[in-house]
Order: sequence, then structure tokens, then C-alpha cells
Amino acid sequence: MTPEQFAGEQREFLIRTDKRSAVLILAEFEKMKREIQLFLAQTTDRKTLLNLYAANYLERILLLFEDHLDVLAIPFSQIVTRAQRSVINFAPESLKKFLQMELDAEIFRIDREAIQKLIGRTYDGKSLGKFFARMKEPLKDRVRRELVEGFALGESNQTIARRINTVADFGLTRALTLSRTETNEAYRAASRDFYREAEIREYVWMSVLDPRTCLTCWFLHGQKFKTSVKVFSHPNCRCTLVPFRKNQKAITTGAESFLKLETGFQKQILGNSRFEMFRAGAKLESFVGVKKSDDFGQSYFVKSLAELSEM
Repeated sequence: MTPEQFAGEQREFLIRTDKRSAVLILAEFEKMKREIQLFLAQTTDRKTLLNLYAANYLERILLLFEDHLDVLAIPFSQIVTRAQRSVINFAPESLKKFLQMELDAEIFRIDREAIQKLIGRTYDGKSLGKFFARMKEPLKDRVRRELVEGFALGESNQTIARRINTVADFGLTRALTLSRTETNEAYRAASRDFYREAEIREYVWMSVLDPRTCLTCWFLHGQKFKTSVKVFSHPNCRCTLVPFRKNQKAITTGAESFLKLETGFQKQILGNSRFEMFRAGAKLESFVGVKKSDDFGQSYFVKSLAELSEM
């Protein structure tokens, strides 16, 4: 099995995991929206809504919405945790296949304590807790605006409920992003741990090299890192880590492959301004920056045009 085939299998597995999580998260949000719709439908007295008690009515709906977000945190946490367990257990199995090692190899006996630490990101407040803390207030403000506008226009309860659905979908998008990001990060962390246990000192970052791949991941593709180094690209990233072994044929880097792309695709990935710089001789690596943090390790990002103008 080639490194490219190995990376492809990992990506396919992560995509399947994403889809399972998305279905479960969507179901939770739909349940919350149906209950809000039911609450709205129970009040049909238009005069009551437009009198002095309307403000109290709005507050009741806002509190209901906030309560549902609190309740939603529990099943959402469980959904992410199940996805993390799935990909972490998949990591040693796929590595055994790639390295063609015996099934009872000592290094592939899963360290339950280490696994709990990886999955613990969901519970320690760094990710899921912050997500819901940030999610509440913006959503509450948007719900308030939609309700006030809907009532002011004299819209039906059904129409106002659709307004709230739109707001909830905004939360769903962020939930799916967090789920995918946390699940993939758990997989990468597990992979690095198993590589170290297998005495593999380096791994190679593998991206899907197509026009939809971001500039950062084009830059990272084919680069080697020590297994002790944690690398983060961006939320929703589906890139994978392939173990690098001695005497292994070097993988063509993303920067080298980018030179062979059609001009139109290069422009699509870089954007107009960066493309002109690229044509003038700027290298792909000049557009990407790196910073270090406790949460993400080495985090790569696309430099702003302002930063590039200072070069």
C-alpha cells in the first residue's frame, strides 16, 4: 500500500464518521426546533401578542430557546465522543495494515488512559464548553431580533417559527464544524501516539490536491514533521498523517505540485492579489504563516494581504 492509498483510506473513513455525526447532530437540532415551533403555535391570540404583555412573551421564548441549548449540550457531547472513540480505535488498525505487522503486535494494545485523554478534549471546557458559551448570546440576540421583527410585521406563528429555524441552523453549522474538527484532531493525535510507539520518528502531511483544497493545505502537503510535533491547519480540515519510514520514496510536496496546476486553478486557490504576486515570482510558502499555541501546537494560516505588503 502506497502512502497515497493509505491517506485515501483514512480520509474515506473520516468522511463516513463525519456523516454519521452530522445525522445525529441534525436530529438534535430538529428536535429543539420542533419544540420551539410547538410553543409558538400554542399562542394564537394576536391582541395578546401586541399588548403590553408581548415583551414578557418574548422573554419566555428566549428563555425556552436558551434552556434547549443547555439540554442540547449533553447529547451533542455524546455524539462527538462516540465519533472520537471510533476514529481513535481505527488508527492502530489502519497502521497495522500499512506497516504489515502482526495483529498481536504489542504496540497496538490500546492504552485506555491515553485514549481518555484524547477524548477528554470534549469535556475539559476547552472546546465544547467554549462553543456553547459563545453560541448562547449571539443566538439569543438573533432570536430576539427575529421575534420582534416578526411580531411587528404581524406575521403568523408559523412564519416566526421559520425565522427561529434559520437562527438554529446557524448554530447547527457551527456544531458540525466543531464536531468534525474535534474528531479529526483526536484521530491525528492518536495516529501520532501510535507512530511513536511503533518507533516511527516522522510523519508526512497528506492533503487532497484539488482546486477545493485551501492554500494552507497545499503548502503543508508532503512536508515531514517529528511525531512529537502537533500541527493544525484550520477547522474542518480533513488532511491525514502518513508515517514516514527510512528508505521511503519522497512524496512530491504541495508546492511542487502547485506549479503544475492550470493557471485558472492557481488563481482560484490564491485569489487575484496573491496570484499576481505568485506570477511575479513569490513562492507558495511566502503566503503561509505559522504560530504556536498550547491548544493547537504549530498552527498554519494564510497571511493577510496587509502582512504580505510588508514583506
